[in-house]
Amino acid sequence: MNRKSQGVTLIEVLAVLGILVLISAMAIPALSLFRSQTALKHSARAVQSLMQQARTMAIAQGKEFTVRINPAEGSAVILDGTAEASKKWLAPAAVEITDVSGNPATFDLVFKPDGGAKNNISVHMKRRDALASDATKYYTITIVNNTGTARIYPTKQN
Repeated sequence: MNRKSQGVTLIEVLAVLGILVLISAMAIPALSLFRSQTALKHSARAVQSLMQQARTMAIAQGKEFTVRINPAEGSAVILDGTAEASKKWLAPAAVEITDVSGNPATFDLVFKPDGGAKNNISVHMKRRDALASDATKYYTITIVNNTGTARIYPTKQN
């Protein structure tokens, strides 16, 4: 028999396995970053949706609804007066609400029956796993008080 019909050697199999391990080792950090970035984007959209729901409820029911944003807890909740209304959002482990319009304390965003908000705000969110030395990916959700509409802007801050 000649060598070509015998198959592959153990060294050839180990070389291929070594290459696969190296490729996998390079891909895993990229997948982790992608997952945390996706969690951030979905979180920003969820908070924006919560705000729009509160605005819609205020218009439909003809009374004020509040979205209470608590950066320390990583939560946002719709309030009808003082009681919780229909929905609450909690930040996943990979996401952090850094502040609301520069203030790290709890903030109440009030939607009026005409659909407008009582104040302009910006909610800043970021990935928890970002290094302090890196330009960190943020999402900013802004509310314009005269229209009450919420918009999401990806931003970079140092």
